Amino acid sequence: MTSSKKCPQKAIIFARVSSSTQRNEGYSLNTQVSRLQEYCRQKNLEIVKEFSVVESSKTMGQKEFFRMIDFIKKQKTKMILVCDSIDRMHRNFKEISYINELIKSNKLELICIKNDNFLYQLNALMSLRYSENLSKKVKIVFQSKLQNGEWIGKAPFGYKNITLENGKKDIVLDEIQASIVLEILVSFLTGEKLNDISKKFTLSRRVILNILKNPFYCGKMYIKKHDKFYPHKYEKLIPEEIFNKCQKILQSKERLIKKI
Repeated sequence: MTSSKKCPQKAIIFARVSSSTQRNEGYSLNTQVSRLQEYCRQKNLEIVKEFSVVESSKTMGQKEFFRMIDFIKKQKTKMILVCDSIDRMHRNFKEISYINELIKSNKLELICIKNDNFLYQLNALMSLRYSENLSKKVKIVFQSKLQNGEWIGKAPFGYKNITLENGKKDIVLDEIQASIVLEILVSFLTGEKLNDISKKFTLSRRVILNILKNPFYCGKMYIKKHDKFYPHKYEKLIPEEIFNKCQKILQSKERLIKKI
């Protein structure tokens, strides 16, 4: 009768100390790594990767932390992450949220040898609260910008993003591109075909259609998520009547294609 030996589970260790802690308290990185290695040996865990960092700056610690996160994501099997304690594992709620996601997706099991699960769960709850509050703040800022007529993101063709002397962002007309937009609109309204317009201005048919359908040129922003138009504060390129006329022609062409 043959006895099958249980294969050790794959583990990674993460050790982190601040340079001031190591200098002032003698809490060396090597001591922490050795303790984690010994724990894995006792628990029959196979260490496949070690991550360690002495933090002389916030950026340095984050870089190593996210290198570890990327490594875990690439693994085909579930990993066990062994660390010294909760405070060695993460430095902020943003970091612990990445750990939470990996645990939820069954990619990771976390072991903090100096802490019990209760403390981790408490940190996880605080992280969730942090994420929810951050999401609310983002929504409030987004809504505020919409109400103020501010476009969020890259300006459409015909406009350009600029930074003012006071550091604030703004959107202004790009004179060269704006003249091209006007020529495209004139060509379309005088009956030229989309393919011909595309060749004339060496722009793809998709870009031409986006220009013809974009209400930004007549002073409106369309937010797909809200399925709603908002007036913007930037300079208009065309009156609304011109935009509406383009939409009617496009709709009639679409109806004609459907009939065919």
